Amino acid sequence: MTVSGSAYTLDPKTDVFQPGHVYKVDVYLTARPGYRFKSGLSALFNGSAPTETNLNEDTYFRVTYTFPAITIQIPEVHVTLNAPEAGAAPDYTPEFPDDAPYYSTPYNSGKYRNDMLWYDVTDPEHTVTLDPDSAVFEDGHRYQVTVFLTAESGHEFQQYAYVALNGAEPDEVVVQTETYLKFTHTFPRLPGGGSAEDYVRRAYQVILGREGEASGVANWVSELSGGASAGTIIAEFFRSKEYQDHGFSDAETVTRCYQAMLSREPSASEVALYVASLEDGYSTDKLVSSFVESPEFASICSDYGLTAGSITLGPRDENGNITRFVERCYLYALERGADEGGLNEWCGHLIDHDLNPEGDVYNPERVAFGFIFSGESQDKSRDDTQYIEMLYHMMLDREPDAGVS
Repeated sequence: MTVSGSAYTLDPKTDVFQPGHVYKVDVYLTARPGYRFKSGLSALFNGSAPTETNLNEDTYFRVTYTFPAITIQIPEVHVTLNAPEAGAAPDYTPEFPDDAPYYSTPYNSGKYRNDMLWYDVTDPEHTVTLDPDSAVFEDGHRYQVTVFLTAESGHEFQQYAYVALNGAEPDEVVVQTETYLKFTHTFPRLPGGGSAEDYVRRAYQVILGREGEASGVANWVSELSGGASAGTIIAEFFRSKEYQDHGFSDAETVTRCYQAMLSREPSASEVALYVASLEDGYSTDKLVSSFVESPEFASICSDYGLTAGSITLGPRDENGNITRFVERCYLYALERGADEGGLNEWCGHLIDHDLNPEGDVYNPERVAFGFIFSGESQDKSRDDTQYIEMLYHMMLDREPDAGVS
């Protein structure tokens, strides 16, 4: 056996193989009577070329083979760490089960200590790395920890190793190499005594990306004092002309909603899910309503002494197929986007099977007829080709067949 350049012979009675060690075996072969080993003889050991061979007087042949270092897979990782508590210092001394084949490197350098980092993530736009020498957890703040683990010699982490922090899976686990693993977890926001004004200022920063002016903050605080719910305020910020004028993408809107209502970043799959909803014609009210009853938003509201409330949705958020159809009527017949009031009105007519002024039930045909022959549409002065293309896009949601025009 060879360890760190030194070698010694194993005791066949007492030694056992150890992880991380490199082992070599010598096999001595003797030719049977009447046979001899041929000069230049080749050999295989378990189907592979040996490390070394040696022929002695045609009758003795030694085969040497060095085995790769033994490695043991680590399927699970368990870490115990003190969760944040107001007034306490961050815990930089993680605990592991007895004989755990992994460890957190014990060193102290800058913002690191024991291969760990703590962050204050209260403001999603401005993450702050905590100082191990002076930081203490504060009321109303939200904290995140990143822990780096190294596998003991002779061990390696499985690609999808299960990780438990305080008995539960953390938010993110990355096996960076076979011997190096990192996980990150964001803890629930600590209770804290924020005010309605603090909540409004936070909405300005997270949703609009700026500090709130005094008059605007005062108006929103007045609404909250008058009975408006915290969820309604979020919805109104997203509906505001200022927000619409920013031209944020649907993905950015979803991300800002997560930051405002859940105090965290969404995953890629979460962004894709809600972007698809917005692309299907649902409003930002529908997006906000998806989170307004969540425990995370309730926790945020309690920090500011507010109620989460509920969001009243209009007809446009009841049926995606109907909403997309009405939006196509606006886009192709009127050549503009739908206004909120009109979109809800037409969707409501179709969903409720209302009667039109002539006493007929609203259906897609009658709604399309109303758009096409409206004064606004007739003012477009389309030629026959443009008219046919409009009908295909509006009614069939596709390009015309070749040659139809």
